[in-house]
Amino acid sequence: MATDNGSALSHLIALIQPDRHQTTELDNIVRRLEFLQQLFAAPVQPDPAYINQNIREIRDQINAVRNSVSWIPSPAQESAFDDFLGEMDELPGGFSKFRKKHPILTAACGGALVVGGSLALGPALLVGGLNLLGFSAAGPVAGSIAAGIQSAVYGGAVASGSAFALAQSAAMGGVAVASGAELVAAVVAAGAGATMIKKAKDDQDDQDDEGGSNNE
Repeated sequence: MATDNGSALSHLIALIQPDRHQTTELDNIVRRLEFLQQLFAAPVQPDPAYINQNIREIRDQINAVRNSVSWIPSPAQESAFDDFLGEMDELPGGFSKFRKKHPILTAACGGALVVGGSLALGPALLVGGLNLLGFSAAGPVAGSIAAGIQSAVYGGAVASGSAFALAQSAAMGGVAVASGAELVAAVVAAGAGATMIKKAKDDQDDQDDEGGSNNE
């Protein structure tokens, strides 16, 4: 993204750089454009949502300065503004274009997200289910299903390695459960993966339909 999406940006900066101190608004635009250029050139790309937010704010500033009378851009500068804004319009659709071109790879990535999220959620769901049955971190809860099973089946002695002992061990911390933030991330990842799979399937179906129509 650093080189492909930076050509119009670099050209715009070069054209308006000499005029940047004519108005405070124009100087601010140049500063924001230079910051955006640094984001594109970063070895590790930041969150796309953060980049898009900066682009929206720069767009608003550009529209404001172009509509003002404090600075009149030259035809070349006007053209550079249009080229930059047009190039930035293509950024949000980058993944959509990739998805349509590579639906199978996208589905595989979505599947990986679903599996990863499920693996993180599994232990939490297991412990949550055990808690509902009465298995707690301090032992079976009095009057619960777990306490009833212990009394009716095992009496006062629960054999080591039995299903009851394993369930109680899990409830007492024998199963590692992710933190709240990690569980939220797991839910988001699984949901995003499922969405990717669905969209990739839709794209693949569209390609198959187009292929069938072309063969008729």
